[in-house]
Amino acid sequence: GLSSSPYISLTTYRPPKSKHIFEASKFPVSCIVQPFLPEESLPLAIFHTDDIVRCKFCKSYINPFVTFQDSGSNWRCNLCKCLNPVDARYFAPLDEKGIRTDLNKRVELQYCSYDIIAPESYMYRPPMPAVFFFVVDISHKSKDLGYLDCILDAISGIVEESYMPGMPRTLVGLIAFDTAVHFISFGENGPSVVTVAEKHDEVFLPVPRENLLVSLEDNSDKFLQGIDLLRSMPSFPISTAYRCALRASYLVLHDQGGKNLVFVAENYSESGHPKEFSLNATLPFFKDFATEMSQVNVSCDVFICSSQYSNVLSLGEVAKYTGGEVFYYPNFTRKQAGEKLENEIWMVITRKTVWEAAMRLRVSKDWKATHVYGHFVIRSGDLLCLPNFNESQTVTYDFKLENMITEDDYFYLQAALLYTSNEGERRIRVHNLRTPYTDQVRNIYEYANNDTLVAIISKKALSEMARQSKLEVGRNYIEARCREVVSSCAGNVPRSLNFFVLSCLGAMKHPLFVNQSLGYNIHLDVFQYLRFKLETLGALGFSIWAYPRLYPIHEGYNQEPINLSCNNIQPEGAYLLDCGTEILVWIGREISSEFLMKTFGVSSFNPKASCSAED
Repeated sequence: GLSSSPYISLTTYRPPKSKHIFEASKFPVSCIVQPFLPEESLPLAIFHTDDIVRCKFCKSYINPFVTFQDSGSNWRCNLCKCLNPVDARYFAPLDEKGIRTDLNKRVELQYCSYDIIAPESYMYRPPMPAVFFFVVDISHKSKDLGYLDCILDAISGIVEESYMPGMPRTLVGLIAFDTAVHFISFGENGPSVVTVAEKHDEVFLPVPRENLLVSLEDNSDKFLQGIDLLRSMPSFPISTAYRCALRASYLVLHDQGGKNLVFVAENYSESGHPKEFSLNATLPFFKDFATEMSQVNVSCDVFICSSQYSNVLSLGEVAKYTGGEVFYYPNFTRKQAGEKLENEIWMVITRKTVWEAAMRLRVSKDWKATHVYGHFVIRSGDLLCLPNFNESQTVTYDFKLENMITEDDYFYLQAALLYTSNEGERRIRVHNLRTPYTDQVRNIYEYANNDTLVAIISKKALSEMARQSKLEVGRNYIEARCREVVSSCAGNVPRSLNFFVLSCLGAMKHPLFVNQSLGYNIHLDVFQYLRFKLETLGALGFSIWAYPRLYPIHEGYNQEPINLSCNNIQPEGAYLLDCGTEILVWIGREISSEFLMKTFGVSSFNPKASCSAED
């Protein structure tokens, strides 16, 4: 329907109509925006004019919720309530009901979500191609663990099987590092290695940029040969040139933009030895450098494999402030985590990704966005700079009501994302949402979205925990908000929040929020990795973190999840537990040999023996 959107989820679908109700309810009005969904396709709005039709005052895009007046010669913006003249080339008369006679031909007036082909005025250069640049640790540690082979096998497999997106325009490049930076130059006679020694974090390009970043369509064989070069290159026991390698990739991509995939095996130069459980980055270089990269549309996805403290928080800031992600493999061995690493490399490269993006969210008059959570850099006020953005990423907004609502009965949101597709089209993706106001506190709670509410409370708890640099603050924040919501319901919790307390308890038991004082110890790098994950999780993703899904697989493979209760676990059963970041299988002692043979190829097993997924 026109009043809802799968791309924007609100904490409540009855926001308060007045500031008094807003403050009395103690209910957060927030939203999670996920501009892309897997395997979706939006209708395309086409404007036969030089300019896209937008409000001249708040710059919102025309949408199904605007109203046309004066026989169709003016339209009123639903967000700021200002009146706009209709351009002669966009004009259509109104029927007796006040509806445009060409409504069935206007995608932007029929659908809440749509794409627009951006005109040249929305471009400062031609749309960029898909660009993938690989920065790989080739130290002894990387080779001995099988980490390097996993990385190179995944990349070469994607190229050989023609899964690289954006073809035939795709550009690729490759550098390696240990105690120096090794550039792979793709010249006319094939790939060669040019080494530049590390010197005070400074580096230069030893060969022309066009030899370091090449068309995959024309150089696929050379690129695969370059990958093979890394397998046989001599290297040093440790890696200390991580910063230089990042700077080198920045120099290569400076004029083009693109996605950096950075692989670190053992971060000796940045790790140090933390004296306490720090919640804030100690190395400002990475945030500052990430800001530089985002300005030229370079994003980083960071893959970290380590058996000791590696300062994931500082290394991950390169991803956080460029719209990227962090992947962490503690105590990596190829047998236990190699397949996971390769699958995640495949996912990062092949999933839907857009380039050189910028996003802005507009909200109804009298409302204001107060906080934004996610992986981005804020540019010019409320414009989010997103060098890369993928189908699973989200951005979260908090809102504050500043004045009494008097002009409208509806609350409106519009999220607009300007981006370049893999095919080289410059587009604008527009999502709109409308929902009625209420003047009763009870309605705010009755129309609450439990998953979105708990996810946003948890994200705010994480933010407060970092701001105050105290681990216990996060858990206390979730508990306090849970008490506020329940007490506001006056003992009569609405159906929409039946699982609210359970979800909050689940969130409080997550490793991010379990206090060390309660006897639970978590490795600092694991904590920071989970923190990066939560920052971009959607409502459904976090609900699985807070309340894992349990499936009775002995009854078949298409079962609905069952409640997490020991009463539901039978000794003759087998159960799959989806925890969000990992999947566990529990097998009862009395499980049938027929099930074991059909599922695992064995008739019995020793419950005391440990085995990996490959076993």
